[in-house]
Amino acid sequence: MSDIELIRKALAQLDFKALFNLLGWEKAANTSAYPLQGEFADWRYRATAELAGIKVFELFPAQGRREIPRAKQRRLIHTQFERFAYHHLLIFLDDVGDRTQSVITLIAKPSKGKPTYYEHILTKGQPVELMLNKLVGLYVDISE
Repeated sequence: MSDIELIRKALAQLDFKALFNLLGWEKAANTSAYPLQGEFADWRYRATAELAGIKVFELFPAQGRREIPRAKQRRLIHTQFERFAYHHLLIFLDDVGDRTQSVITLIAKPSKGKPTYYEHILTKGQPVELMLNKLVGLYVDISE
């Protein structure tokens, strides 16, 4: 199977650990799951990948399937990560095991001006081409 086919498969299965590995990112040093703080204590997070100071985290319910937090709540959750990972990408999942929906969020922080919030919803069964086009910029060729 070619890398692009493997990337499509990882996207279709919402397997972000495999996806970032295929994109050439480093595996996270610590992949233990930790609880979020405050009103989101029933959610867990774990590091998935990192590259050049940008860390990727998966967030999932502590037990069973749950609705992914709404946009305003997701932005609040981002603030919890700024203490230890200023540049980060958060991937919200509806279930840790049988994933059916994800919301990928990123806050771009330019040196000047206001931060910009980006997000993309990806569900199982959805065509992966749109997300694939967005991922081109995240690919790192380690052979160079």
